[in-house]
Amino acid sequence: MSPAPDPDALSSDFEKRLLGLTVVVAAVLLLVLGGLSYLLWHGRLGPAPIVMYVPVPILEWAFAGALVSVLYRLAYRKSLPRTPLGLYTWAVAKPIVGLFTGACIYFLALAAAKLLDGSPEALQQALWLNVVAFVGGFSDELSVGLINRFVRRRLGADRDAGE
Repeated sequence: MSPAPDPDALSSDFEKRLLGLTVVVAAVLLLVLGGLSYLLWHGRLGPAPIVMYVPVPILEWAFAGALVSVLYRLAYRKSLPRTPLGLYTWAVAKPIVGLFTGACIYFLALAAAKLLDGSPEALQQALWLNVVAFVGGFSDELSVGLINRFVRRRLGADRDAGE
């Protein structure tokens, strides 16, 4: 008697699509990071390029975090969309969303660090901000939660909710 099929098992066609998408995402990660790193290290983007008030290395780390998140979920089959269209939409949207959430978390960390230290020169050399951007890009749930808490505190919504 053969074992019953696993209802959560993916079809072989879907598995092939996952493999192809995983390879494409890994290639994009390596090409974008390699290209940007080359341009940054050789000064082709100027001494300290900034886009929308965010240093390019911070954006690079946020994008890397988002792409690593996609690779992680593809490799371990965690919470993947079950349709090809949903999967491809997610795989394209996640790195873009991660880029912006990583940048927002960078701004929050920068504001907190400025309040504690106050030295702009020290913050420009703070490599830990790259880690913050990576984590912000990797985990959109964490990023959105932090952003929501920050906004609620600034608007006084926490006090109103407690009363």
